[in-house]
Amino acid sequence: MGSLEKINNKIHKLKYNISLFKSRKKAQEKSESKKKRIERARKLLRLGILFEMTSTDIYSIELIIGYLLELKEKKIYEIGALKYYGNKLLTENSIEKHDQKEVIFLDTKEKKKRNHKLISLGALFEITLTDNFSIAVLISYLENLHSLKEKDFIFYQENGENYLKNRPAIKCQVNFLKS
Repeated sequence: MGSLEKINNKIHKLKYNISLFKSRKKAQEKSESKKKRIERARKLLRLGILFEMTSTDIYSIELIIGYLLELKEKKIYEIGALKYYGNKLLTENSIEKHDQKEVIFLDTKEKKKRNHKLISLGALFEITLTDNFSIAVLISYLENLHSLKEKDFIFYQENGENYLKNRPAIKCQVNFLKS
């Protein structure tokens, strides 16, 4: 009988150690997932601040999406010119300095609202697969949005609408941005 109890105790200890290991593994995965989400949110916030810096957050989501889709079609020399101009813009006013100036007089609720809006706008780069371009290219490209002609606005608006129609999973997020 004594050996049966010892075996049962060993089985119990092993089960306990397995459950302990599983809970630690789950906690570690949860921690890693949280770190990834925070890192992504910071990246999207930085990208969203570009819209605020260039005052392009006034345009419709469809227009912005259509315009950003065009960035992927740019030639290398055009990207180089955008990067040069963007670097000049960023030396005048960095993203961090702009962010500090904007949030200095906001209370916590207003900061959260602003950050949510900017993260949502930053996600447009992710949606259009243009988030891998350098910050300098993106800021100068957004700055050029103001100088478009009326027919270009219409063209980009239609492109953005068509893109959203063909990607129904994105509609929920874009509808959220509009509210």
